[in-house]
Amino acid sequence: MGAMILERGLIPQLILSSSAKRARKTAAKFAKACEYDGEVRHIDDFYLAPPEAYINALRQLDDQVACAMVVGHNPGVEDLVKELTGNDEVMPTAALGHIQIDIDRWSEIAVNGSAKLVELWRPSELT
Repeated sequence: MGAMILERGLIPQLILSSSAKRARKTAAKFAKACEYDGEVRHIDDFYLAPPEAYINALRQLDDQVACAMVVGHNPGVEDLVKELTGNDEVMPTAALGHIQIDIDRWSEIAVNGSAKLVELWRPSELT
């Protein structure tokens, strides 16, 4: 997934990850594969969290960050995608969704289905 993101020029400016061991490892592997050289912020509140925990963390981001990545857990991540985009998607381990949110400030994120799910990659579907 990291190599694919590198090829597509979608390298995040910031990675927010659950502090759980497996999520930390996933975030680290992804960061290395996509040549991300920034900070990976580990957030305790992401472990088995509802979508609101992810939204709260995103709302606090510096507005200079144009692209952020979240590494978390289900069902919270699937619920987050649904609340942001209105799409009910299955997000298996290591799935990656590209979501476009039309906002000027991170504090403006709304959970009303107004964001766009640009693309969704599931490891089992990649060739």
